Amino acid sequence: MTNMEMFYDTLGLVGSFFVSAALLPQIVKVFWSKSAKDISKAFQSVFVVGITCITVYGMGEGLWPIWIPSILELLGGIILLVMKHYYEWCDTKRVEKEREEMLAAVVAEEGVPTPAAAYMSILQPRYPLLVRPPSAPNNTSNEEMPPKNKGGGPSKKSVEKQKDKTLEDKTFGLKNKKKSKNVQKYIHEVTKQVKGGNTRADRMKEQENKRKKDAKAEQENLKSLFAAAITQPKVPPGTDPKSVLCAFFKAGVCTKGNRCKFSHDLMVGKKAAKIDLYTDSRAEKEEDKMDTWDQEKLEKVVNEKHHEKNTKQTEIVCKHFLDAIEKSLYGWFWVCPNGGTSCKYRHALPPGYVFKTKKERELEKGNKVMDISIEEIIEQQRAKLGPNGGTPVTEESLAKWKADKLARKKVEEAKKLKEQSKRTGGRGIMSGRALFTFDPSLFRDDADADDEAYSVHSDDEDDDEEKPSPAVDAAAAVMDKSLYLQDVDDLDSLKK
Repeated sequence: MTNMEMFYDTLGLVGSFFVSAALLPQIVKVFWSKSAKDISKAFQSVFVVGITCITVYGMGEGLWPIWIPSILELLGGIILLVMKHYYEWCDTKRVEKEREEMLAAVVAEEGVPTPAAAYMSILQPRYPLLVRPPSAPNNTSNEEMPPKNKGGGPSKKSVEKQKDKTLEDKTFGLKNKKKSKNVQKYIHEVTKQVKGGNTRADRMKEQENKRKKDAKAEQENLKSLFAAAITQPKVPPGTDPKSVLCAFFKAGVCTKGNRCKFSHDLMVGKKAAKIDLYTDSRAEKEEDKMDTWDQEKLEKVVNEKHHEKNTKQTEIVCKHFLDAIEKSLYGWFWVCPNGGTSCKYRHALPPGYVFKTKKERELEKGNKVMDISIEEIIEQQRAKLGPNGGTPVTEESLAKWKADKLARKKVEEAKKLKEQSKRTGGRGIMSGRALFTFDPSLFRDDADADDEAYSVHSDDEDDDEEKPSPAVDAAAAVMDKSLYLQDVDDLDSLKK
């Protein structure tokens, strides 16, 4: 036996004993987990390790007994396989027991006497053609029927006690252990299965409450969003704020209650206003002229002033009433010339009547003026003067009037120039307008000004000669004496 074979035999034997020693805690761990899935994983790992150890023994071919570790591996695998099938059987039993408990809960809630009837109550509405109702009981037997409960089943109190007992039995021994996530998850699932079987009425009621709660929350959110855009109405001086409806209360967002200075009565605007004994309303009505009224204001005043009389009179509208409206004479204190309040005709606007404001009447009047030609306007003005009211305009009279006007204008301009020279002491500089008025010939071009040709001076041409301009010479020949000093004899004294 070589050293290499001895090494392989020793390595395989030590590995087999280590794997066999690790089987015991693995089996204990799988036992406490109670899961067939974990057992299957452990069985696979042990099987793979066993095959590896046997392969190592085959490489060594030594004198160590190969059957000892192989038997241990085989026994461990068999134990794990048996435990796997056992826990699968336990899981099946547990599911069947939970199903029976749920069926018992359905029997208790629906009030059916037997589990078979419970199956029928569940399956009959879903599969009416496949499930037949149970046959009627044989009433010919001499056996007496057991007494029935008044409510048709156990009471809710007994059902709750049964659920609590079932929950306690299923979770017995788990609450006192270390509360791991798996244990807590298992307890939560069992509690949900036992006590989570709400009836249809309870579920409908819960959904209705949730819907109402969501609608209320949405309404509150909308109120909070629009509350920033609400403003309280302005109260005129001398008006009681309690006679004005609170804008926030109208929107349903006022939180002041009785401390709010505005009214929280929705009928406050419809109630009749109290008469103020300390103020005279006639002055306000006298200032309220018809010029500022519109169609709605006119109808309101007419209805308020003549409502009671209009219900008793004829359907013919009073001509004095319409005439007063057309001439803007109607108002709060207007009195009908046809007997005042005893007028038998109606003081109301006829159907389809359109009231025109003062601005609209002025606009129509302006349009009428624009439609009249200038000749018609002149003839109207001449007719107003009468036969001896003016002088007829002829060519000679027009020329005379024009000459007189120009003469008066020159006299006025000379007077203005004289006053200006006195103010400046004769040493002032005349403006261009005054200079043109004084002597327009200074600014007059000659007859050939438009025909005169201009040339651009070139630096390269030295022999170009400047040609005198007649317009410039004429302007230079005229000397304005007002630009020089007057009444100064000794000019040498100015040098000092």
